[in-house]
Amino acid sequence: MFRRRSSLLALLLSGLLSVPGAAFGYAVLMHDRLPDVLERDPRLGVAAPAALPDDAGLERFRQRVYQVFADTADAELRARFLARYPTAEAFSAVAFKEFMGSAAILPSLGFDSYAAVAESVGQSAELPAHYSAIEPNRPRPLVDWVRIGSAYPDLDRRNQDRWWMVDGELPRTADGGRIPFDPIILNMGRVEGLSGQAHAHYGLNDRPKSSDPAVLKSAPADFAVAVGFDGPVLTFAPERAQAYGDLAVLARHFGEPGLAALYAGNGFHYLGDLGNQIHTIQVGIYRFFVDATLQVWKMKVVCLWGLRCEPPGLNSIGLDIISNHHTWLEEYFRIAVDRALAGKPVHPALASASELFSVDPVAQQEWASLPVDGPLMSELSKRLIAYGNEEGPEVYALARTLTRGELRKAGVRVRFGEQPDEVTLSYLKPRVDDKALAAFLELQKQGLRRAATAMEIWWRATLAPDAQPDWRVAADRLLRQQLDELDAADERRRRWIEERGGLAAPAGAE
Repeated sequence: MFRRRSSLLALLLSGLLSVPGAAFGYAVLMHDRLPDVLERDPRLGVAAPAALPDDAGLERFRQRVYQVFADTADAELRARFLARYPTAEAFSAVAFKEFMGSAAILPSLGFDSYAAVAESVGQSAELPAHYSAIEPNRPRPLVDWVRIGSAYPDLDRRNQDRWWMVDGELPRTADGGRIPFDPIILNMGRVEGLSGQAHAHYGLNDRPKSSDPAVLKSAPADFAVAVGFDGPVLTFAPERAQAYGDLAVLARHFGEPGLAALYAGNGFHYLGDLGNQIHTIQVGIYRFFVDATLQVWKMKVVCLWGLRCEPPGLNSIGLDIISNHHTWLEEYFRIAVDRALAGKPVHPALASASELFSVDPVAQQEWASLPVDGPLMSELSKRLIAYGNEEGPEVYALARTLTRGELRKAGVRVRFGEQPDEVTLSYLKPRVDDKALAAFLELQKQGLRRAATAMEIWWRATLAPDAQPDWRVAADRLLRQQLDELDAADERRRRWIEERGGLAAPAGAE
């Protein structure tokens, strides 16, 4: 029975990780506001003006990064790097993005031309004024570049569409399929669309995982199902945060403070996502599986076991139930924050808007002594994951308690991120449990503040005017982490291709 339930959960999960909204941790504007915490202490220096380099300056920066890697004193790292990139020309913008765990296909801010990024991202009336016309050589306060950097991994979709590209082409396997750059991402979603970035925006703990539904019931943080590739379920938010943090250290060393702030903001994006507790567990709570099972039996009765109609299956019903709650809780909290900042809090738990993007004293005390070259971004990520593992199931359970039963009925599909605010608010129970709502908002607020605390600690230790990080340590750490990722991706991709009959013959070949 457990084996059957596990397979059903795998089907359910594969659907969940493919729905719109499932890979966002916070709304773009939440990522924009989290760096508010840096403005509270003038000693952090975020009011200082700086500009981003122009397109030629980005190319010069990439060449300098290449030279640092090629000249590393670590002979083993040097040989591995040069085997992949024997010349500076080989370390192109596309190669640099792939090195950083981004998609080669999509233009990314800080790597590609500003015009290409602007054309790809487009303009949105919902974004703050400091996002419009991102021009090089135009000074802005460092905190503006941090904000922009924090939002852009969602805006330029750098972790989506990670297909394997060779010489500007997308090779295919003998069965005609395109090839993921790293097939392991399929265990957290698809390659394309929002779920394509789930692997980079989630952070699971590093304990052994089980697909046994009994584990989902007793220890949700240790439950995971591989849904697309025969391998472990891996997530990379801590690694992405650390990689951009180390790149920021190099930019500072090269005298590019604006670029350093932008890359720091990129790293902060992943810290922000990990502050959202439900991005530290792969599946919600066991009760959703029970809800779906009950609905399956109910629909079988309604359909007279197929005589009157075809009843929906567990996969379809369960997908909708989990997705409904996932997108509802994220949208409801966004609305609650917006109203708190406007002086119209939805609940006394958010009465003090100034607390939303401030430090958490408990977390600050716990993390303040972490070593600067720890690696600090990664260590902070692990602390956020530990909190999220404890609180994520509770957040889901509270969302279930607060919402109307319609969200758990067969055939109900509400993508709250695509709906007006009034729709999200309408799914609160008419007589909402005040204690449950207070607990839900408090947990969400704590997640925000922990993420803000992690950002403040990292900036103070790394990019504040008096900080003195060791850029050589940062360079070698970045080099080793990313080369290890690339080597592992190469091996998994080789297996993926082999299992599908090898590479297709080039067009026109006999």
